[in-house]
Amino acid sequence: MLLGNGDGSFQPPANHPQSVQSTAQQYSIVITDFNNDGKPDLAINAGTDTLAVLLGNGDGTFGAPTYFFDGGGVSLVSADFNGDGKPDLAASGPAGIAILLGNGDGTFQPATFPITQGSAQFTADLNGDGKADLIGGADEVYLGNGDGTFTALPLGPLSPVYGLADINGDGKLDGFGMQDPLCCGFSSGNGDGTFGPYIPILNITGYRGYLQYSPTFMLAADMNGDGKPDLILAPIANDWTNYFPTGIFVLINTIVPETVKLSPASLGFGSESVGVSSQPQATTLTNTGSLPLTISSIGITGANSGDFSQTNTCGNSVPGGGTCTINVTFTPTAAGVRAGSLVVTDDAPGSPQQVSLSGTGISSSLALGVAPGGSSSATVAAGAMATYKLSIGGSGFSGMVSLTCAGAPQGANCSFPSGATMNVSGGSASPFNVTVTTTSRAMAAFSQTPTGSRSWLCAALLIGVVILPNAKPWKRSACRIIRLSPLMLLVLLGACGGGGSTSTNPIGTPTGTYALTVTATSGSVNQSQPLTLTVQ
Repeated sequence: MLLGNGDGSFQPPANHPQSVQSTAQQYSIVITDFNNDGKPDLAINAGTDTLAVLLGNGDGTFGAPTYFFDGGGVSLVSADFNGDGKPDLAASGPAGIAILLGNGDGTFQPATFPITQGSAQFTADLNGDGKADLIGGADEVYLGNGDGTFTALPLGPLSPVYGLADINGDGKLDGFGMQDPLCCGFSSGNGDGTFGPYIPILNITGYRGYLQYSPTFMLAADMNGDGKPDLILAPIANDWTNYFPTGIFVLINTIVPETVKLSPASLGFGSESVGVSSQPQATTLTNTGSLPLTISSIGITGANSGDFSQTNTCGNSVPGGGTCTINVTFTPTAAGVRAGSLVVTDDAPGSPQQVSLSGTGISSSLALGVAPGGSSSATVAAGAMATYKLSIGGSGFSGMVSLTCAGAPQGANCSFPSGATMNVSGGSASPFNVTVTTTSRAMAAFSQTPTGSRSWLCAALLIGVVILPNAKPWKRSACRIIRLSPLMLLVLLGACGGGGSTSTNPIGTPTGTYALTVTATSGSVNQSQPLTLTVQ
């Protein structure tokens, strides 16, 4: 023990011999107040499958060691593993991980071995549940259950682990170490006990041909006061024949944490007919950090999430400073205001990030139909007018519509007294009338009649032309009749002629039942209403 003088120098070492010689290949020392007297105590691995606990006197000296069986642990860590407020010990050795629960007076309960294969070199709360977890040197993670037992997670991507620190500044502990042949890097913690892919930050391989560097140890500390943990390492050189130290290296942390920017932060699609897809709108995702952004998922959430869909060019990762595009399409499933959110889940602070989505669904139905109290059929005499009471609107659709009427019979006219265009409201129905004006039927002045039926007309003409002028009462007008006789003969010839005929040309709407169709149209949206007209 070298007591500090406060000026960077130290007093001569004071030795504290143990009664059992350690046979461990490495030494691990834990400094904790095991007996709750406010003075730091020591725990160190020892021989014969034991660890030694030395209680501090508070003056730089320690009491005699007390030995506890730990199965030959060579690595020791301390935390409150069972949540009783007393420090416990975890010792890793050939028998696995031994857990020694502290009694709070510097003594410990007999060791248990909840993990028979594995090691623990660090302890921390990796998943934020307030329970101490264990981390081994080969990506081993054991989540604490809070009662002195643990749940093992699958191995991660970083091997070996030299330490834990928030390297990328996202508020989650990362594991730093090395991965051959790259000297140094880290795996970003996900905050649940798992880690992301290994990210190299220094490669010092290939020097002098076969010379390869690898660190004998790595530590994390803020060496330049910028609030970021830097890495300190002591590499060794190996060129097949030589093995020698090469000094201490400090790697200053220049990492800019990933920050996701989504622009624009909201997408509005306006009005769209139900079942019809809009043109896609895009938002751009930018990774403003210097490290790759790992994307877990991109999806749509919200009350009307089924009305929106997305495609993207992001994939699973966006490099530092890189961008990708997310396209969103709106396809309303119902009329009215529709809303949702585009959600991006990633490993950047503030995840998940969101973009608000909105649009209005317009009913594809114009709600054309018979108005209350009206009827779709009418019966009239030729020459009369039929009136149908219809209504339109109130289904969510708004806009101008044009009206047409087809199927009117001969001599009839179908029209809209209020005009063939209407401004339809989506909130309420608008009534309107359709009228069909028919024409009365009449006989032509002359129509073809059978010969027998004309005999009475011929006889009357003969009496008027031949007989009447010879009668006494008519003799005084004989001259005038004689003057008119040529015209009367022409009429006689026309009426009594044997081979001639004239065509019938009735005017008016024929008797019958007719199907009419009223159609309302607005752009690509249209709807029809059938009507029935009976003419007597």
